[in-house]
Amino acid sequence: MFNRIQGFYDAEELRIRSSWEQTRWQTAAMLNVYAKKGQKIKPADLVRFPWEDAEEETHSINMAVAEQRWAKWDEDVKKGK
Repeated sequence: MFNRIQGFYDAEELRIRSSWEQTRWQTAAMLNVYAKKGQKIKPADLVRFPWEDAEEETHSINMAVAEQRWAKWDEDVKKGK
């Protein structure tokens, strides 16, 4: 039962995020019509959402772990393990 409830909340959160990102994209497209020549407004320039910061943090942590694992693997290969 818990999996169904969690799945529902995950799907609802994804729907809400999608709606906010769509609104941000539409706003950026509308503002670009009135922007000066050569100036381009990106959707992320308008507003950053909390989940985007969390994704970047997770990515940087994953990269740090990956670099540690590659370093260990490299040492093992050099030692002939």
